[in-house]
Amino acid sequence: MDEMDAVRSLWAGTPEGSAKDLATARASLLRTCQSTPERQEQPRPSPRRRLFGRMWRRGLPRLATAAGLAGAVAAAVLVHQGNLMGPATPANAKELFALAAAATEGQPDLRPRPDQYVRTSSLVAAGLMMRRSDGQWAEALQVRREERWVPAEAGLPMLQREETLSTSPADKDRPLPAHITKALSKREGVVEDILYSTSCKDAPDATLSFLRLHTWPTEVEALSQRVRAVAARRPSPAHTRLWATLSELIRLSAARPSLTGALYQVAAGVDGVTLVRDAVDVAGRVGVAAAFDDGEGTRYELIFDRETYRYLGEREVPTGDRAPRGPAREVPRTQSPSGSAVMGVEVVDRLPKLSADASRMTIPC
Repeated sequence: MDEMDAVRSLWAGTPEGSAKDLATARASLLRTCQSTPERQEQPRPSPRRRLFGRMWRRGLPRLATAAGLAGAVAAAVLVHQGNLMGPATPANAKELFALAAAATEGQPDLRPRPDQYVRTSSLVAAGLMMRRSDGQWAEALQVRREERWVPAEAGLPMLQREETLSTSPADKDRPLPAHITKALSKREGVVEDILYSTSCKDAPDATLSFLRLHTWPTEVEALSQRVRAVAARRPSPAHTRLWATLSELIRLSAARPSLTGALYQVAAGVDGVTLVRDAVDVAGRVGVAAAFDDGEGTRYELIFDRETYRYLGEREVPTGDRAPRGPAREVPRTQSPSGSAVMGVEVVDRLPKLSADASRMTIPC
């Protein structure tokens, strides 16, 4: 009897693990393998003996107390083989969401005091369409840094800060007119602040904001119902509302991993979501993505780190001809990928010093 027959015999009477059991075990074992490299100075046994020897010494005693043991053993084999031959890749979008949900377990939610702020930092890329003097349209790709200071409780001001980092032609064969290039370059490096104030004692219950995310449930069925109720009120096309709502909530819930993990489980139930094995976020980080195609020329991606399955950001990728924008449908749609990349989330005590020409707006109750 070889090693595989021994493993099968040992767990013959154990029910097969669920997708969540498999994802949790796989993600945990992957992190363990990556954080404890082999000692190069010691003689290395054959890959086969090293694989099963480590399973017997470390993995199986602890896995014996968990549910879905057969699935966990399969995950251990996949993870160790992936460690020898490169990082394992999820087989489909549902598995990716399961791995991403498992990766959030054990991550603490940020818990700011009532007088503190949650600061988020991100890179944003967006296409700009401008009409040339000859009547033709030219497209520029703008990259900017965005920061948000959102109060932990309603009543305090909120700050939105943007800084344009670069603006370049989306198509090198169609350069921007000199006067447009000059005007856009003047905005680079300029910090623009908008300070929002309100006298409201609370944010509306349906608001997709950190001010209300602490009220959202983490039980998957209850969360799914609430997400769908909010999605139904969106003005976007009916077939894209659910994905658009989930994407926004996932981006906004970076400070609350317990909610993010539950959102991944809801997203795993959306029909038509596919896996993109090589996706690049706005910051240039290569990851793996779950993607939704709207059938109208745009693919919407949620991008995750290939090894940790941490959320990196979102991206819109043109896949074909897209209907023009504008009241008369005269403005062509951009053909450059756009999106945002999460660069940091933290709790801070106060707002920074405002820029000299900061704008101020009041949000009515």
